[in-house]
Amino acid sequence: MGYGGCRDGELVLVDAAGQYSHYPSDITRTWPVSGLFTGPQRDLYQAVLNVQKYAITLAVPGNTINDINNLVHEAFIPELAQLGERFTVDRRVRPPPHSQPLLGQPTNPPTPPT
Repeated sequence: MGYGGCRDGELVLVDAAGQYSHYPSDITRTWPVSGLFTGPQRDLYQAVLNVQKYAITLAVPGNTINDINNLVHEAFIPELAQLGERFTVDRRVRPPPHSQPLLGQPTNPPTPPT
């Protein structure tokens, strides 16, 4: 994609961050340029959404962020396996503790004024 513009079959990824009263947060969203996901894009999007919904159920008292990270990592394995040869997971690779920024933790370095 790059600077050549967006074409059908490609995805637009937006990673936006904001801060209010010293409380930072960010959000990431992905949309298909054409308005419709291709088959493989839809399948991967659904796999990620399934794991996200599972992760939300894990956010309960008693589960640490490390517990959740490990369980989410394990949940991706069968989801990606259903996608077949297109995606694989190396079970030896573990996410680092706190691999995702915690809500309220700065996610991107500040941009100096121009």
